[in-house]
Amino acid sequence: MVNLKKILVYLFVFFFVFQTSIERMFSFGFIGYLDELFVFFVLMIAIIKVISNKEISNKSCKILFFLITFTFSGIIPFLINTSNSDFKSILEAALLSTKFLLIVFSFSVIGVNKKTESYLIKAIDLCAVLVMIVAVFNVLFPYQYEKIFKFAIVSHSNTITPVTSLFYHPGRYGWFMLFAGLMHFSMFKTNKSKKDIKYFIIYCIFALLSIRAKVMLSLMIIIIFELIVEKKIKLRYIVTSLIAVSVIFVVFNEKITYTYQRYFSDQYYGVSARQALLEGSTHIVEDYFPLGVGFGMYGSWYARINYSPYYDKYNISNIYGLRKEDEATFATDTYWPSIFGETGVLGSIILIYLLISLIKIFYKYNKVNKKSFITIFGLLALVQSICESFGEPSFNSAPQYLIVGILVGMAVYCVSNNKVNKNEGGFYENKNFNKVS
Repeated sequence: MVNLKKILVYLFVFFFVFQTSIERMFSFGFIGYLDELFVFFVLMIAIIKVISNKEISNKSCKILFFLITFTFSGIIPFLINTSNSDFKSILEAALLSTKFLLIVFSFSVIGVNKKTESYLIKAIDLCAVLVMIVAVFNVLFPYQYEKIFKFAIVSHSNTITPVTSLFYHPGRYGWFMLFAGLMHFSMFKTNKSKKDIKYFIIYCIFALLSIRAKVMLSLMIIIIFELIVEKKIKLRYIVTSLIAVSVIFVVFNEKITYTYQRYFSDQYYGVSARQALLEGSTHIVEDYFPLGVGFGMYGSWYARINYSPYYDKYNISNIYGLRKEDEATFATDTYWPSIFGETGVLGSIILIYLLISLIKIFYKYNKVNKKSFITIFGLLALVQSICESFGEPSFNSAPQYLIVGILVGMAVYCVSNNKVNKNEGGFYENKNFNKVS
């Protein structure tokens, strides 16, 4: 008998993981909006569920509260600072900035059962294997690869050409392979299977073939994070982890240093777009305290396509990659300047506090529930996204925000549907927590 649900889950994962590549390959512009339609779809399901059940978990309610306050922290300054307020534009810009939180909230309410969770994990694994196969072809036959995968952005260098595989950019490829590696590392922490730690190592090696500093730094930070979290970890794991971090830093030291100098220092390359955006956002924080200039007005996609007047005001419109004649091609190469600039101190504090709260929720839960795979994976994927956010808008660009948002929402649902044993001061498992309400 055909398992329709399994097929749909596999198609869903495959499509959204490679959404941008499919869009670029076939030049179908509407494909780029399907992830937002999915966000609306699951949000409606979540709202209907809350209304029909007449209840919502404390954690979902907390996410909803911060989601609403963060949304208003970007809409209100837009209305204050923009004379010709376009209602459609502000809604589109607000959706772009909040869709990660919307998907987290939705899945924290909806949840998925164990069988669907299993399908999702297996589908991600299958995508990772396909990406690895094409990555090998990418490494061995780079020029043949370039002729076949014309949608990919290929950058040649004197040493090794960054791998792109089935993605359009090396950064997306590196993110996904590390994400898949963290999935197997979470499995290893759950079942202690040596097979999963082998997959983790293999996927991480392939991730490093992206030759992207943010992928290297993300891996090092996650390893260090694990060492801090696992206070009773075995000595051999500590030594192995420290050796791994040292090797990554030594081997890719030149790339990491070059990236820092290129994006965050004007010593050799002049002021970069990322550096200029960050400096400009700090001026906005000061000038428009405690609010910013509003959604879609600085450092975001809509500030790029509508070309924000604040780029001229803060003298960054002459920076390469931010010039109007260049179509501000580097204006969305980072995340936090848009948050600082568009929502100010208020919105930034709200978002940072919410992210820290989610990390604390998963951390506390995992201390007691050592075999909760989904919350371990949710924690590590969230840390990875935070690391990535300093190099790209990982919380509002596909597929990162969608895949990680679903995972984090599922993890919140898992925590919310387990009761606290007050006598023991910990959590005990509710046998029905995996059922879809």
